[in-house]
Parts: sequence; C-alpha cells; structure tokens
Amino acid sequence: MTWFWILPFVITTLLAHYIRALRWEMLFTNKEKVPSKTTLFTGVLFGYLVNIPLPRVGEVARPVYVARQVDESNSKIIGTIVLERVVDLLGMLLLMAFVVVFLVADPQVLSRLFGVDITSSETQLSFFLTLLKFGLIAAAGL
Repeated sequence: MTWFWILPFVITTLLAHYIRALRWEMLFTNKEKVPSKTTLFTGVLFGYLVNIPLPRVGEVARPVYVARQVDESNSKIIGTIVLERVVDLLGMLLLMAFVVVFLVADPQVLSRLFGVDITSSETQLSFFLTLLKFGLIAAAGL
C-alpha cells in the first residue's frame, strides 16, 4: 500500500465536508443567527461520527448539535436539513432527466453501452422502465 495517497485523500475529504458546511450555511434565512462556519463544519463531522454506529441518526444529531451551539430551536435547524434533502432530491431528478434525454433517447448508445440489442420498442420500454425504477429507488435512498 502506498502511503502517498493518504494526505491528498484526507485533504480532499475535509474540503468536501467544509463545502457541505458552506452549502448548509446558505440555507439559513435568519442572517442574524447563522452559526459560524466552524460550528457548521463541526456539526457536519459530528453527524458523520454519529452515523458510524447508528446509520442515519447523524442526520438528526447534526442539527441538534448546531442548535445547542447557537442557542436556536431544533426545529429551525432541522428545517434546513429537510430543505437540503429537497435540494438533493431535485438535483437527483435533474440528473435522471438528463440521462433519460441524452442516453435513453438513442438506442444505439444504449446498445453499445450495455452490450444489449435495444432496437425493438418493446425492449426499449422495458429498459426505460427498469432505469426509471432504479432511479426512483436511488432518489428515495437519499
């Protein structure tokens, strides 16, 4: 194993979490009580820490931690998490629409990509419905 990759990995991971904290900061409407970037970043990391033993509980622990740090109600901070998930869902749906328009629209691309002959309309419909089903499952799993 090459230890050379550990430092870039750690830096990239921390940067991604910091960007997530910055994105979370943009969702606060009351600009007077916006938590500091450090508090939000710590909240993101705390949420991931809680997710290790208890999956998905970190999504609740993150806003509760931040609410206690800034003396704000839990419901207001949890509202930003719900809004964040709605934005994520819209992004996923936009990505699915892009795939449908540019990938599924051309059966030859699908045939080359998946190695399956998708020239008949019956096979195309079946393939499209399968992609739609997996896309909806992925979107629901956000």
